[in-house]
Amino acid sequence: MGNLDIKTLTPLWTGGVGGKVDRIHETGLLGSMRWWYEALVRGLGGEVHGGPGLDYCNFKADQYRNFEIENETEYLRAAGLCDVCQIFGATGWKRRFYLSIVEKDIKNEKIQHPIKAIQRKYTNDEGKERIPTWYFPESDLKGAPPNTPKTGTFEMQIQSRDHRFSPDIIGGLIQFIADWGALGARSQMGFGIIEPVNGPFDTRPLYRRLVAASGSRSYAGYPSLKNIFWTCIRTKKTGKEETFNLKYDLRRLFSDDPKVRHFVMGTSLKSGERMASKVKISRPYGDGRIRIWGWIPEKANCYGKAWDRNRIVERIYRYLTEKYNLEFWREMDNSRDSVTPNTGDARRFLQSLLGIKEG
Repeated sequence: MGNLDIKTLTPLWTGGVGGKVDRIHETGLLGSMRWWYEALVRGLGGEVHGGPGLDYCNFKADQYRNFEIENETEYLRAAGLCDVCQIFGATGWKRRFYLSIVEKDIKNEKIQHPIKAIQRKYTNDEGKERIPTWYFPESDLKGAPPNTPKTGTFEMQIQSRDHRFSPDIIGGLIQFIADWGALGARSQMGFGIIEPVNGPFDTRPLYRRLVAASGSRSYAGYPSLKNIFWTCIRTKKTGKEETFNLKYDLRRLFSDDPKVRHFVMGTSLKSGERMASKVKISRPYGDGRIRIWGWIPEKANCYGKAWDRNRIVERIYRYLTEKYNLEFWREMDNSRDSVTPNTGDARRFLQSLLGIKEG
């Protein structure tokens, strides 16, 4: 493992300084890579710091030099690093690998903005009829740097900083993202579906690393294998607006409870702050595929007595099965899962996602 050739199936967004996408920025990729790695570690009960209510890692160099622990994971934990920061870095501790991007055949993708779900309408709080509309940053302002997502092929060059860390772990993570998630930013707008050109990449090194970091910790309010669902639908409508039509339709599933609707599907608050959608929908790619995934926590203040995680996901599941052809549905420890239903064993479930046979 060293160089990974990647092809975009939907445009890639990686903001640099001021959020400008003048090129593919490594930092824009690393953020999503870390997000997915955190979710995997949490799913196996490993140690993840950072986030609301959690402390951030701070490497203790003096203690690190004095420890005599043979297991590297435990050694670094004792020095103040969680299982994620051990790889992706923290205060006083560098990331375990170098990442550089070589753009091979990259083009600017034109952004249709705004995008309107013309066939959908709603009545706002003032009683006026409106068409659902999504806005993107202007990409063609005169004299401004380019600000468009990218399409084409590029190379991810991954090198280890020391002999104890295998870059194959990162290759496995990229394969997982290619199979199940999205790379880069703004996945809620359909960006970031990728495909390995010289893959598939071996996922076993990633699995072994995750198992070595597994434990019994619980993260009920954070993205995890235990609260994420994945599915893929087929549609004959392959226009860019289909993503936003579906986004609107899923929002309407929770029209009877605005707080839950905002919590699940996101919203712009009056204060100017935004609540990100927990459900991501790709743009159509290939022969009419749309990838959908989301994380719905077991508990939330907005649920009250009327809602719980299962009811929310079940409503999404029923709508999609009634309106579309589902290629699969993946969800840990649930009868809805189409491959390993009711499997509560996180390792076995992860093996099925990574395409690893038991034994």
